[in-house]
Amino acid sequence: MLALALLEAKLRVTVVEARTDYSRPQFWSFWLDADWLDQQNVSPTVRALLESGRRHGCWSFLATGSTEHDSRRRIRTRAPYTTLAAPEFYRQATAALTALGGTLRMGVAVTGWTRTGSGWLVKLSDGGEIAADAVVEARGLAAPEVAAAVADWKQRAPGRWWHQVFTGWVVRPESVPDGWQTDEAVVMDARIAQSDGFRFIYRLPLGADRFLVEATAFVTGDVAPTEREAMLRAYLANEGVERFAVIETEQATLPMLPFLGGRSRHQDGGLYAIGTAGGQMRATTGYSVLQSAVESARLSRLIRHDLTGTKRPTDDRFARRRRDLYDRIFLRALTTGGADPRRVFSHFFRQPPGRVVRFLQGNSTLLDELRLIGSFGPFARPFSRATLAELVRTKKGTGPKPDPPAS
Repeated sequence: MLALALLEAKLRVTVVEARTDYSRPQFWSFWLDADWLDQQNVSPTVRALLESGRRHGCWSFLATGSTEHDSRRRIRTRAPYTTLAAPEFYRQATAALTALGGTLRMGVAVTGWTRTGSGWLVKLSDGGEIAADAVVEARGLAAPEVAAAVADWKQRAPGRWWHQVFTGWVVRPESVPDGWQTDEAVVMDARIAQSDGFRFIYRLPLGADRFLVEATAFVTGDVAPTEREAMLRAYLANEGVERFAVIETEQATLPMLPFLGGRSRHQDGGLYAIGTAGGQMRATTGYSVLQSAVESARLSRLIRHDLTGTKRPTDDRFARRRRDLYDRIFLRALTTGGADPRRVFSHFFRQPPGRVVRFLQGNSTLLDELRLIGSFGPFARPFSRATLAELVRTKKGTGPKPDPPAS
């Protein structure tokens, strides 16, 4: 998305991609907030890509409750819940990149870069080199600095870091259950057997007879792929789906590490970072698509300013640091405060839908956040302790390093 925004700003762009194709099954979902995209001046091409996704008429949260009203929320929000299939997204994005005059080099990895006066020399795995005025690190968890930081965290806090692990099947049931609405995205169904951490099922309609059914776990240990597949089979059997075909499988592990959100997007003159490497993935949720689109718009304006002297864009560091602090408090409350993750998530999703969506997307207001904080009275003890510990940690300077001052 950043490459497209830069091309629309009339800059020359080369994308270096280690993958040889984009065929891997993967789905990204988000609430399509058109007003926020307008406010952040997201590029027309990027916006068109987001709007090409499948929109669901409503979304729901299901949990064990004393009544049906308590246990199920079917919600319609102003911003529709939207899903993108990665292969189709990449097909459209690469076509747009070519049409705008960009260059895509696939099957080649970046091995490093060095300063050359006012620019950079990027070294490639095939022995080639690219001279550039600016470099953007976009390799996510594979970025050397991020990988090293994750490894260090795991070593310093074994058994105390959370991660989200999931396996998803795209299934075609022989007979679609009556309760499976083709316009309803089930964001979280927590009515399944629990053990360590918190486990739930995520279900998305992809067509009249195709559904993504995903077994997800928030854990500090591990949930083997065979165990996740057993969760899926148990869920399908409980829903009355006895015969079905598995069309595609996706699986991944997302580290829920508090320091990732504190990373800087602007690391050095002409060197930038975006996505996980730039701190745009929420440590507590994994929702990042719309935030990446907004960040692409902001970062493209910053790069254009640095290279051409245009007006410097406004900075959002205060809002980003607030979100980072909330994530660190949340994870600490779960890790050392003794907060029950199932009860915490269930409580969160019972708050006003608009407020929940804005917080998950990363565009909540300070008032939204204060109201959400005020609603967590039942968990006052673990969250108060976690808040105090994080504030002391930040004051001592042991938290994530702040961004450099604006130039």
